[in-house]
Amino acid sequence: ESVLIVVNNVPLPDLIMTSLSTTTTSISPGFGFLISNTAKNQGTLAASALVIAFHLSQDAAYGGSDDIAFTTTRSIASLAIGATSSASTSLTIPSNTPAGNYYICALTDSGSAVNEENETNNALCTASTIQVILSDLVMTSLNAPVSGTIGGPLVIANTVKNQGGNSAAFYVGFYLSADSTITTADKFLGTRYISSLVSGSSHTASTTITIPTSL
Repeated sequence: ESVLIVVNNVPLPDLIMTSLSTTTTSISPGFGFLISNTAKNQGTLAASALVIAFHLSQDAAYGGSDDIAFTTTRSIASLAIGATSSASTSLTIPSNTPAGNYYICALTDSGSAVNEENETNNALCTASTIQVILSDLVMTSLNAPVSGTIGGPLVIANTVKNQGGNSAAFYVGFYLSADSTITTADKFLGTRYISSLVSGSSHTASTTITIPTSL
């Protein structure tokens, strides 16, 4: 004689994001901001270790083809029945992010490490977008001596301006050219390093380079 046993309501965790917000409204690639985020276990069993992942999204849907993933994640060691876990997580806009308006989206248990009652309710996006603004770097002045000595120093006064969004670190390159157009065929002389340049500001320096002996 066989007996059929039906088991209903097997206890399982059910992880959701209950809140996601930031006070940042505009930002440039390479810069960081804080995202406030809260995860909850609304299931009937405690959850083991899980990871929250974050995306930029143009359509307020986590995981679409338009998404850009952040490298930073947030780990939670465990989450009891009915418990929540809140944090302010620091995220950096990836350097290759195009200009535009983006929602910030989060997915709890992004690695699917926890067996849940409902695997389709783990994502949440911010109610409003942040604007990603690209920098726009231009050289506004450049002055050098009218002559120099082969193998000797050359002091170049130069100013670069950022007429776009905030810029992360970059280099200014110097060349010798037979005309007023820089190409890969021109003689590269050296660089100077600028760690950052905020929107609307300029950076001036006197850069010393050496005239190549191969000229």
